Amino acid sequence: MAVINWGFLEHAPAGFHGMVIHNEDDSYTILTDPNDTFERQIMAAKHELDHIENEDFQIADVQTIETNSHQREEHA
Repeated sequence: MAVINWGFLEHAPAGFHGMVIHNEDDSYTILTDPNDTFERQIMAAKHELDHIENEDFQIADVQTIETNSHQREEHA
């Protein structure tokens, strides 16, 4: 089972809702925008958890990663 940390990206750029980082120790860090509503932060965290669950870090192209993730969300 992976260790997952959740924090906030202070001064997040416009349009940012969340991101996930695969750390050197094989843990993950999910960052969300502290200015988003709680509900939006949860949505962003779920999206990032989907990337972890589907091992998207094995794919180099970010467009492919996001397209696949959004397709999975539509079919959930």
